[in-house]
Amino acid sequence: MESQEHLATSTYELMRDFADSWFLLALMLFFVGVVLFTLRPGSRALHREIADIPLRDDRPEDTAPQEGRSADHG
Repeated sequence: MESQEHLATSTYELMRDFADSWFLLALMLFFVGVVLFTLRPGSRALHREIADIPLRDDRPEDTAPQEGRSADHG
């Protein structure tokens, strides 16, 4: 019984050490990569276009269907 408890404790400690050091490093590198990707040169136009998506009209006024005419019945 003691060997199972020791194994569980050592597994817990191993995972805790991994999470404290290497996983933290991996998450920090991921965060820095995302920030650098976002701020890379030449991405301003792309981000501006993406930011304007909610403000765009789905259908320009000149192509809107006329009153009394249905788009389905041409």
